[in-house]
Amino acid sequence: MKNIFKMFRYIPGEKLRIVGLILFSIFGGLVNTVLPLLFRSLINNISASINQNNFTKIYIFLVIILIVLLVDQIIGYFKEKVSDVFRMQITTKMRLAIYPKLLSLDVSYTEKHQPGAILQKINQGVGGFAQWIFSLSEWAGTLITSTIFILVVLWMQNIWLGVVFSITIPIMIFISIKKAQVQKPYMKKANRYMEAFSGTMSETLSHFETIKSSSAEKITTKKFQGLNTKLKNARLQQFKIQRNYNFLRDFIGTIGISVALIITIYLITKKAFGAGDILLIALYSRTLTSSISPLGYFIQDSSEVNYTSARLLDFLEIQSEFTDSPDAVPLKQMESIEFKNVSFDYIDGKKGAVKNVSFEISPGKTIALVGPSGVGKSTLTKLFLRFYRPTNGSININGQPVENYTQDSIRQHIGVVMQDIALFNSTILENLQIANANATEEQIMNAAKQAHAHEFIQDLPKGYKTLVGERGIKLSGGQKQRIAIARAILKNPQLIILDEATSALDSQSEHLVQDGLKKLMQGRSALVIAHRLSTVQHADEILVLEKGTIIERGTHQELITISGGLYKKLFEMQSASGKIQL
Repeated sequence: MKNIFKMFRYIPGEKLRIVGLILFSIFGGLVNTVLPLLFRSLINNISASINQNNFTKIYIFLVIILIVLLVDQIIGYFKEKVSDVFRMQITTKMRLAIYPKLLSLDVSYTEKHQPGAILQKINQGVGGFAQWIFSLSEWAGTLITSTIFILVVLWMQNIWLGVVFSITIPIMIFISIKKAQVQKPYMKKANRYMEAFSGTMSETLSHFETIKSSSAEKITTKKFQGLNTKLKNARLQQFKIQRNYNFLRDFIGTIGISVALIITIYLITKKAFGAGDILLIALYSRTLTSSISPLGYFIQDSSEVNYTSARLLDFLEIQSEFTDSPDAVPLKQMESIEFKNVSFDYIDGKKGAVKNVSFEISPGKTIALVGPSGVGKSTLTKLFLRFYRPTNGSININGQPVENYTQDSIRQHIGVVMQDIALFNSTILENLQIANANATEEQIMNAAKQAHAHEFIQDLPKGYKTLVGERGIKLSGGQKQRIAIARAILKNPQLIILDEATSALDSQSEHLVQDGLKKLMQGRSALVIAHRLSTVQHADEILVLEKGTIIERGTHQELITISGGLYKKLFEMQSASGKIQL
């Protein structure tokens, strides 16, 4: 339960609503327990009223019953109203706590965890916690009040009735608690499978075209079926435990009700009870035993919510490795950039590690990184963006370690155009405004024109208000690249990072994109990663990487003169294949 109580720190100011809900539940519980007493008195007085030909008491009881029922309706209405607001307040406050945490995650975390699994963890944690609080207020108010009240009345009616239910109720509660304990391991297993299940579904939708084009439906379906079977088996085992323990609990309750009714009938024959008493005992007996069922479910839910809360708390309490130091200051101007003996190793041994890399980017200069895949080119850009921290060495801006500046201010000075462009499922205008929320319509159109994007945007049915779909699926690769370039132009950065920005384009699209990139890079420093050497021939310095190490450096003209050099070999291969026009 400690994890559930930890969650309350994320919903400050809600204690009054919780108290209000509990009070409404207490009143509702009292009303429900008073009604059987009124019905008993009504029935017990019917015979006497008929014999005396005086129905005043009956009318009084009927009026009181109607008033109590009306009060019950009013209480129920306001309770539901408070409950609706309360549940929305909880989920709203939890979401407000979660989204900033989501944005503060390290890139390494998102690389290791499936998005669907993360979302499932969040949804289960928030939804379960909100429902648990509502159940708590319902159970703590209605069930406790009615149970205590009924037991007191039964003890006052007859000592043996009190004894029967004072024995039956604790046994039923014990069975409910035991059920929650026994099914806990299966519940945990089912929740883990559910996270994996959601991750697989999300992954399938993200890679839908790849699955279809690769005819991989059978393989992915087999994987999905295996996971689905594991989830089903875990749930079935959990349900089997619930079913068996519920049967045992209800059987004990049935025995208690049967004994109570036998005692009541015996007392009626002895004229100690009236006809209305059997109705009272039947209603109270049923209310008592049936109240243990929601109590059992509450105990069961508490166990599950405690687990899902622990999973959500683990997420909420993740500490980023890249928090700004207390004395970090905003970067005003990005002038020089230096990588000094930088080394980095991925913890999981993934390719892309770099060793003892050193280079400088002077203002207005272009540095190109070339080499085979997996040699650390993209890793260097991630290190500069502070997605990772170097294992050894340092990265300096204006002669100062990057740690001296706030991360956000560094990234404000950087424009990035990647091979795989990330566009959001919104309009083209909103995708462009991500770079500069205060940009005017004229500035946005000018940026689009420089990137050769304005023309095709104007041809779209809704122009700049056209929805691009998930990850920009409604646009071609060249169109997405041009929007990314327009976004970078709109940001007006001092450093441009181009990571394989034209590698997947056809000749016509590449020409337009290259022209847009040329305008983007004008007067700015640039770090360019490319496999196509034709795109880096005019770089001020080209760094050739192999196995994470710089093995050659120089201009294009200098590198093609190195006999047996890797750059020369790559250049000759691409020249022979027609990728480079000599």
